[in-house]
Amino acid sequence: MRNVTRVLCCALITLSLACAGAVAPSKRATRTEPPGEATARALNAAQKAIAAKDYESAQATLSKTQSSSKLTDSERALVLGTRAYAWTLQKSYPQAVDGYEQALALHALGDADTELYMFNLGQVYIATRSYDEALRVLGALAARQSPPTPELEMGLANAWWGKGDSARALPLAEAAVAKRPDAPESWLRLLASLMLEQGRPRDAAALLDKGIAEGRIEPSTKTLDALATAWFKAGDAAQAEAVLRRAAANAPDGRADLRLGKLLIEEKKWAPAAHALESALAKGGLGDAATAQLLLGIARFEQGQMGPARAALEKAAASDKTRAEAREWLDEVDARK
Repeated sequence: MRNVTRVLCCALITLSLACAGAVAPSKRATRTEPPGEATARALNAAQKAIAAKDYESAQATLSKTQSSSKLTDSERALVLGTRAYAWTLQKSYPQAVDGYEQALALHALGDADTELYMFNLGQVYIATRSYDEALRVLGALAARQSPPTPELEMGLANAWWGKGDSARALPLAEAAVAKRPDAPESWLRLLASLMLEQGRPRDAAALLDKGIAEGRIEPSTKTLDALATAWFKAGDAAQAEAVLRRAAANAPDGRADLRLGKLLIEEKKWAPAAHALESALAKGGLGDAATAQLLLGIARFEQGQMGPARAALEKAAASDKTRAEAREWLDEVDARK
């Protein structure tokens, strides 16, 4: 099951990092003290450099500013947080964690900046698979917010899912998606993954179907493969077959055809299974051609086509993975003759 969820969430383990709109500040009135003129100039210059993706220049400006002994605690926190943001964009996550932790430890920021830094720090912890730390930070943030934002709920869902606790992650992800009619594709994929893990394949299939129909989920080969898996686990082989046919028609390699062939073999639809498996082998890119040859040999055998069956099974017998089973079927071919 875990492999299925990795397919569904292929690019998703983090949410968008360091996004100011991701956290609604608490209702407290405290604000960060505005920085002095020199610090404000340095922060503005660094932010422009970051926007231009000139991270080296941004870090140099911030490093020089940070070394000043005249900074107030709030100025130092802002400099540290801006550096952490730049480190995050550079995927230098240990430095980003250190920057956010130092900034928050000064207890000199207003609520909006504190909560933004906490959210960003939690996301960096998720990016580094430090899920316990992510839950510590995001849990503390949730205690400050009433109610929590959908972005925060999805961050917590990501952290629990990373720990392998889909039971805790699922209600958080459902709540987040329910609050966001424009929930991004990554959220829908994660929610579908969690539904699959928690034994709700029909709900997962319906969610993916709806997302694809609305244009919110890209109907890639991997997505369609995952959708077919959901329908199959829901006991709807006809829906699974239709989805796999759609995936195979647009796939540049034969992996979707192979999945379709496997499904048709299970349903004992020998002729269409053979056609799908031959298409898979012709397209290539399988990584497991021996299994395709084995299944093709079985399909041809069940159709009574002993010559093509033997040809495919002999190719399967050349692989260590399928040799034993292929030889058993070759014995069946000889017996049938």
